[in-house]
Amino acid sequence: MVGGLAGDTVEVNSELQVLQSRGLMGKVVDKLDLVSDPEFNIALQPVSALGGVKQFIKSLLGVGSEREQVPEDIAEQQTRDGVISALLRKASVSNVRQSLVITVTVETEEPRKSALIADTIV
Repeated sequence: MVGGLAGDTVEVNSELQVLQSRGLMGKVVDKLDLVSDPEFNIALQPVSALGGVKQFIKSLLGVGSEREQVPEDIAEQQTRDGVISALLRKASVSNVRQSLVITVTVETEEPRKSALIADTIV
């Protein structure tokens, strides 16, 4: 429930936009250290057999080596941005029609993690 609002559609839509903004999601990523969570950071996920073969072939062909030339601070920002995007895909924010009630839902592999992330967003 959003407090202090007059009930205007513009106010409710503004709250919805803030709750699903990259800026807020970035704060959630930082607070919960989601960059260290393999569910959100694909670089931490184990490489499948097919993925390993693809990486091997790319290394033989010299494809993808430009990624290694990216400065560390830019690589960290790109990783964080990817984690924020992953969080945005797993989270949804909606308004119950004709009310000031806003629903925040996060779907992850673990129910407790989902609840923690949703609570942190709110």
